[in-house]
Amino acid sequence: MKSVFINLHGDTNMTCAYLHSLIDKAGFNITTVHFRRLGYEIELPSQVELDTLKRCIDNLNPDVIMMSVNSMSFWTAIAVSQLFKDKKIIFGGVQPMIDPERCLKYVDIIVRGEGDETIIELLEAIKNNKPIDKIKNVWCKNKGKIIRNDFRPLIQNLDTLPFPDYSDKNKLHVLGSSIQESNPFPHSKYA
Repeated sequence: MKSVFINLHGDTNMTCAYLHSLIDKAGFNITTVHFRRLGYEIELPSQVELDTLKRCIDNLNPDVIMMSVNSMSFWTAIAVSQLFKDKKIIFGGVQPMIDPERCLKYVDIIVRGEGDETIIELLEAIKNNKPIDKIKNVWCKNKGKIIRNDFRPLIQNLDTLPFPDYSDKNKLHVLGSSIQESNPFPHSKYA
């Protein structure tokens, strides 16, 4: 099963670097696509940017697309999710935590709370065609009805989690009309 994490928050985003490492170490095929540069103005992507992202994702042909969504990236996440209605799209992050029903108007699966164990359990279930409607921290739609699962306990030993992956391995950068295989702004990434 192929999965893609579309990073909407700049190439040094710790969430995407961490989830990439976690998902990779769990044995899943993961590619992170850094979409655009981090900007603090809320500006929707141009048609050129969306077309380039679509071309990139279509070439990867993932089974699952994941995005961490906050209030500043919410409308970009919606624009991106509209490009891939034929894929399973998962939203996680602050926006699904504070506004889950609104997120579920646009996607069928959200992760609320800590996503560490949740995303691995969720990807395993999707890979094995198992039900996802009882996975803790997951809200999903089933026949138009929202399934609201409880939170799982917080991870107590953070030393069990892998370090974030800031390498260029299995990472792409979509900037304007170009797709690059290495960070075009290496001065801004962590070592």
